[in-house]
Amino acid sequence: MRLDLTNLGNAVDSLEAALKALGSCQGESFSVEIRETIKAGVVQNFEISYEMGWKFMKRWITGKLGTAALEGLSRKELFRLAGENGFIDNVEGWILFHHLRNQTTHTYSWDRADEVLDASPDLLSACRKLYQVIAKDND
Repeated sequence: MRLDLTNLGNAVDSLEAALKALGSCQGESFSVEIRETIKAGVVQNFEISYEMGWKFMKRWITGKLGTAALEGLSRKELFRLAGENGFIDNVEGWILFHHLRNQTTHTYSWDRADEVLDASPDLLSACRKLYQVIAKDND
């Protein structure tokens, strides 16, 4: 089953752009409002990239291993299955991204946002690797 990776690629590119924007606005010449707005954009892009990542992971596993392989699996078990099959190389990282995504959904605060900001470069790397794995054998 061939997957159209456009949405995953766009989400990852957008997260990368948001992180670059955040990195470029760290001087005193930028107002607090601008920095906070860009931080909020990084958090939003984190959420979208995570969602795209795990959904494409699920589609890829379904195509490679069949729907029975996913029957009754929790998200954490999905990540473990993906790791066991070489689709991802950092299962614990994906579990952390899942936890952070749930936190931003249910309790949005700047403390939580800072955790997401810290993890965003790791998610960017993980999603890029996932994209490469899928694209390499996408038939």
